[in-house]
Amino acid sequence: MNDHIFEKLKKASLVLAKYSFIIGSVIFFSFILTGISSLQITGFIYNVIACAANGLFLLALFGLMIIYPKRYWDILQLMLILLFNVPVAIFYLWIATAL
Repeated sequence: MNDHIFEKLKKASLVLAKYSFIIGSVIFFSFILTGISSLQITGFIYNVIACAANGLFLLALFGLMIIYPKRYWDILQLMLILLFNVPVAIFYLWIATAL
């Protein structure tokens, strides 16, 4: 894999993971602080969109991991960073539905 392509892929995955986490957290804490039910609906819609985007990106990374086995560890690390958002989203969903 060309280093330029890998660096673009790395940057894109880090940006996606970062902003998925930040936006999800802002929506969650806004709902917790205000209790506005429309924020709960917004959070649900956001989670569906974020899961789809992260899922597609994970599939693309998995495909690249198969095509470029020499970058296996680097791509796997990027996939794990993206997957970090899953337990956080489940925790936020659990808390939001409990309230």
